[in-house]
Amino acid sequence: MAQAFQIINYLLFHLYFPILWLVYFYRWLHKKSLVKLFKVSWISYIIIVVSMVSLGAWLLYQGWSASSVYSYLLPPHSNYFYLITFRTILFHLISIALGGVFYLLLRLVLKFTKVKFVELFEIKLLALGAILTGWNNILMYLGLTVILMLFSSVFINLFKIGRGRRVSLAPYVFLSLIITLLIGYKFSAILGLY
Repeated sequence: MAQAFQIINYLLFHLYFPILWLVYFYRWLHKKSLVKLFKVSWISYIIIVVSMVSLGAWLLYQGWSASSVYSYLLPPHSNYFYLITFRTILFHLISIALGGVFYLLLRLVLKFTKVKFVELFEIKLLALGAILTGWNNILMYLGLTVILMLFSSVFINLFKIGRGRRVSLAPYVFLSLIITLLIGYKFSAILGLY
């Protein structure tokens, strides 16, 4: 049962969102509307988090209550079960808080510097991506975005394609989010994050 839960968790967090954002990236490339992007992503994220935390807590409770050793970690003997459930919720709350702070900081920087090379849509996109990747993958996500931008700017300058035009941030955000969601958890596991 625990393996089935891990597979479902993987499919929802590490395959559903990359596929969803790949569809939106395709729509963005073909200049189609992305109005529903934020709504669908938020609703999906909330439903997946609530359902996975609930299912995970239920499975953990069932597994521990069947064991004579682990049953003492359940209430009323101990509150350790609540601590583990809260730790899972806290992971997502920290990710949401970091995404919110990231959004506010970028808006503040844009307001004071009055730069025109980043649109509000791209800031929202970047912040939502930070929430979806989770706090443990945020450095990989942002680093990958910067690396993709640097490589493409070298390519643009070498071949003089689109030189002098505003380079959109959106494709780099889409690609780095998709890559981070697909393989970022492996790097965070190697680094011992969560």
